[in-house]
Amino acid sequence: MNLVDLTTFCIEANKSPLFSKRNIQVSSKFLEDIGFIRKEYFIPNDLLGLSNLIKEKKKSSEKTKIEKGLSRKETLAKKEVLSILAIDFGYISKGFKHPKELSLITILRFIPKFNKWLSGIRKKYEIKPNLIKAEIYSHFRENAVYIVEILENESSSNYDLVFAIANEITKNPANKNKQELIKEIDTFLNDKYPKLKEEIYKFFVIELGFPSSYIPNLKKFILLNKIEFDDSFDTSSRRSARASVIQTKQRCIQLGEDKLKNFEPHISIDIYGATDITDIRNLIKELSGAGVIKKFPSYKSKMGISRIDPKTILSEAVYFFLITDKNLTNKEANKVMKSLKFKEIPANISSREIARFKKLLNL
Repeated sequence: MNLVDLTTFCIEANKSPLFSKRNIQVSSKFLEDIGFIRKEYFIPNDLLGLSNLIKEKKKSSEKTKIEKGLSRKETLAKKEVLSILAIDFGYISKGFKHPKELSLITILRFIPKFNKWLSGIRKKYEIKPNLIKAEIYSHFRENAVYIVEILENESSSNYDLVFAIANEITKNPANKNKQELIKEIDTFLNDKYPKLKEEIYKFFVIELGFPSSYIPNLKKFILLNKIEFDDSFDTSSRRSARASVIQTKQRCIQLGEDKLKNFEPHISIDIYGATDITDIRNLIKELSGAGVIKKFPSYKSKMGISRIDPKTILSEAVYFFLITDKNLTNKEANKVMKSLKFKEIPANISSREIARFKKLLNL
């Protein structure tokens, strides 16, 4: 787990199954070409970060084989759809044809407005997920196994190999549990990008109108390209009501601090021991009739988005992406939809479906 120089790092990298099994020759020129060169390295933690970076670079340079029955334009569009889906563990693990769960981030990645914002944020703050991962692996090097679980996507084809290597190198783990490590990594990232949460709030809550409770998941994706395996589109697209019992001034202060830290416009109702419960029912009716809730940024009529079947919302998102981002015609988009096993959209209702999806996502 020692800090080493460039030459030693290259020697150790070429011994690792992460690279030797893939016929990759690690040299100082190679590291410079892919943007991973530094003065000092941690062995073997930086190997994991380098592996991720190589994989990302390789994807962008691979030649696309034209699929039978599709044009080059249609093939490239389909490839991009599959690359978006590949990161979603919940979707892939359930099988391509009949997903039971779906990440909200996967739906967002089919929206040009979101992708443009994501690229802008990463450029503004010079965010390169694989380099951030490499830095975290080095900073918390005694806990490589936990780090893999926290940073990497379980759907990655490289996950088992990375996990096995991490398990092999964690000989003397630090005396920390996983939750402690997650908190330390959060603190590390918050210190590194202190204004990022505010940027996400403005776009995600104010512009798109989603609950602020999902901001930590979105922040993790922006910084690390990470989607949690238990992330659910259904639960992330709505926010349940909560109640807190306050019996002391100290509890009131604690709750106030928590609400400020995770603030989102909401209605607060004070109920005391002498409060008549019928007053509460009447008050809620008054607020509902006055349309107060509709003025909140995260308001969605009846929250219909959380009640739509995952396969249906995914199909609509893919069609929207093909038409608005890849500029395919209805006929071209349907050829791609059919090859992906999605229901085709008739030309006479195409505009209506696009408008419906935009309204649903508050675009």
